[in-house]
Amino acid sequence: MLNKSFRKTREDAAGLQKLVEGDARVEKSQSEALFYAFKDAADNTPDWVEIKKLKFDDSDQEVEFGNTMSFTVEEDDFNAVVESLREQLGIDRVRISYMTRLVILAARAKLDGKITDKKETEEKEVDFDVVVNDEPDNRFARMQAYMTLLTKSDAASLEKLAKIDEILKN
Repeated sequence: MLNKSFRKTREDAAGLQKLVEGDARVEKSQSEALFYAFKDAADNTPDWVEIKKLKFDDSDQEVEFGNTMSFTVEEDDFNAVVESLREQLGIDRVRISYMTRLVILAARAKLDGKITDKKETEEKEVDFDVVVNDEPDNRFARMQAYMTLLTKSDAASLEKLAKIDEILKN
């Protein structure tokens, strides 16, 4: 594990807050959101050229920014992101602040559905009927499909989880 820090801009703070609110894996903190954002960027390398062009409108959000934020990241994830940035953008020395901003943008774009993971598009789509079907011999498939939905953080998966929760409550 590596301990890193960077100074947040308004856009960084707003993006991290969106990740805290929208990513099901993040329980409460922005540093936790960054941990998962780096992990996702290392596992599924985004197209950094496209990511650096993205802009989000967060003018309506009240966020605290300008302070230095510390976070932890797996060393392998950090090195994978650094190498992918070097390869795609031709940067010799990657600044932590620039890399962190791109990672936040990539995670946010994934959350908002502006980009999809390469692995995710190759995976078989989760069959919602398997999750809802209540046949006893289908329990393992149901649990596997439900766990797949829990690990994804895109809008469609969150909608499916909300439907499942609604069915279970009734």
